[in-house]
Amino acid sequence: MPWHPNLSMLPGVFLKNMTNQQFETSRKRLPPKQKLACFIFLLVSFIFPGCGGGEGGGSSAPPAPVPTTPSFTLASPAPNSSVSDLDFRAETFVIRFNYSNASAMNPGTLSVTMKMDNGSEQNITSYFSQTSATTIQSSNIYQFTRTLFDLPSNAVTRTMTLSASIKSQAGITGTSTASFTVYPVTPAPPPETPSS
Repeated sequence: MPWHPNLSMLPGVFLKNMTNQQFETSRKRLPPKQKLACFIFLLVSFIFPGCGGGEGGGSSAPPAPVPTTPSFTLASPAPNSSVSDLDFRAETFVIRFNYSNASAMNPGTLSVTMKMDNGSEQNITSYFSQTSATTIQSSNIYQFTRTLFDLPSNAVTRTMTLSASIKSQAGITGTSTASFTVYPVTPAPPPETPSS
């Protein structure tokens, strides 16, 4: 006995409510060529059930955001600002950087150097740590600043240049280079007059 598909599983409006018995009756009335055409149609319907719809699959995921360069800027002292030599050497003196990016900072990649006037850069990274999601700040930096010059013999305004860099968790580096001045509060004492 030849096999005939279950028509209740087939698509098509004209077959929607047709039972197997009704189909069998209709099939016997069809000429041989039309029977073959009907069979091919049904076979194609089984092999390509989803063609023409386009509504089944879910939408593809949006592309991942492209990593951007972090903003890493000197916040305190403000760039191009002035600080007295007394404040610069005080225990309360701090240096703070602000970080901004969609990807969180990686504090383990931090690097900070300071240069006085035209001197060599000195690595001061060990004085800095992350204090919030967007802040890097110094601690006990006076232990370093007091090694740069003595008081009250400081008599000139000095330029301090900070260079810093840090990577985001995405591996992109943000950098900062800024300067501020340190001015003397008390003039240097006059030279001693030789005794006669």
